[in-house]
Amino acid sequence: MKVRMAGSCVGCPSSSATLKNGVENMLMHYIPEVKKIEQVLSPAEVEGEKALSSLEERLKLQKGSDL
Repeated sequence: MKVRMAGSCVGCPSSSATLKNGVENMLMHYIPEVKKIEQVLSPAEVEGEKALSSLEERLKLQKGSDL
């Protein structure tokens, strides 16, 4: 089953833990056919993740050159 988080869960670092420990466990308990939950990201979220990773990498490089 694939789930797209909405509202304040979007972009929250804890959303994957909430998805696995909360939503997945509850659905598997009440719906035995559910075996696994996967988070689906919107195209905007994918781009945001890429931009954040790029920024983090540039900051690491910059910090390393400051030493």
